Amino acid sequence: MTLSCTSYSEPGLLARQTDIELGELRLAEIAGNAHTIERSPQMVRSAPKDSVFASLLLTGETVFLHENGCLAATAGELFVYDTLRPYLFGFSSSMWQILVDVPRELFTQACVEDGLTPDSEIRLRQQIVKLKELRAKDTEELSQLRTEVDHLVRAVDQLTVEAQQLRGALSQPTSLVRVLPAQPHPNRTL
Repeated sequence: MTLSCTSYSEPGLLARQTDIELGELRLAEIAGNAHTIERSPQMVRSAPKDSVFASLLLTGETVFLHENGCLAATAGELFVYDTLRPYLFGFSSSMWQILVDVPRELFTQACVEDGLTPDSEIRLRQQIVKLKELRAKDTEELSQLRTEVDHLVRAVDQLTVEAQQLRGALSQPTSLVRVLPAQPHPNRTL
């Protein structure tokens, strides 16, 4: 499918996407910095895609522009949209989303004809909840690791300063610091 992606941030577009095939469905996890994604009328005509996208925003904010107006969304909101119609997504900050690509025929059979919530949607929502929980746990672990690394760096800096002070004191002839003779270690053999 043809899309145009643009970022106005200084480093440009920084994004990653992980795709998973689930039978006829395609699931994509997408994360990136502030950017826009556009599917213009010309792109729709030149490269039609007969699908319905369900896009769940997990973090960030977005606006969704389409031929009938504009919708704003924040984390936790879901957009369902037709890929045969032009659109533009604008993300104002870092974002993370799950996008489900559903072939139109499958969407019509599963969601439109009987009006029931299909099992696949229920399973997908459960999986999304699990992903959110994992992301929160990972964020907490990263924060803890950063704190621990900061403490270790401070300890190493302090030990380095103290070692330099000891070396300086040992080099003075009138130093009160003395090197102790080495003691044999009881578990070592010579």
